[in-house]
Amino acid sequence: MSMTKQKFSNLEHRRIQGGKLIKQGLRNCEIVEILKCSLSAVKRWRKIVSKQGIEALAPKPRPGRTPKLNERQIVKLKRLLKDGATEFGYTDAVWTSSRVRQLIQDQFDVDYSSRQVRRILCNIGYSPKDPIKHSQKYSHLSMDHLPVYKLPQIKKTA
Repeated sequence: MSMTKQKFSNLEHRRIQGGKLIKQGLRNCEIVEILKCSLSAVKRWRKIVSKQGIEALAPKPRPGRTPKLNERQIVKLKRLLKDGATEFGYTDAVWTSSRVRQLIQDQFDVDYSSRQVRRILCNIGYSPKDPIKHSQKYSHLSMDHLPVYKLPQIKKTA
């Protein structure tokens, strides 16, 4: 991929601009003034440009594990999440990370940890919700039969 088609951060863009200015023959102090960067950075860039060229200042891809879900699957996951949790048999529409984890397992046959599912949700613009916890002690009882205690009315006196 050529340098013109890549998207660069501000620092990466400044580094490439510095390389171009070095190729144009500007002195280090002039480049520092133009780009508002340190002299040591310009010296480092000059050394790299003289040995390897401006292309060596471009960011290099960072190695890492390939994701288990590809871009198409992520798009499909977004679509499935928009349908809501009730479409998949849950009683409420809240997507928890464990529910999304199960959805990914069922739809894509990929097993992620709940923590990784939370990262994926954050990357695609969702915030996973914590499940609503109900007391096991009273889960089978209705709250209507419990006694209601009323505090006596306290009247302010001057």
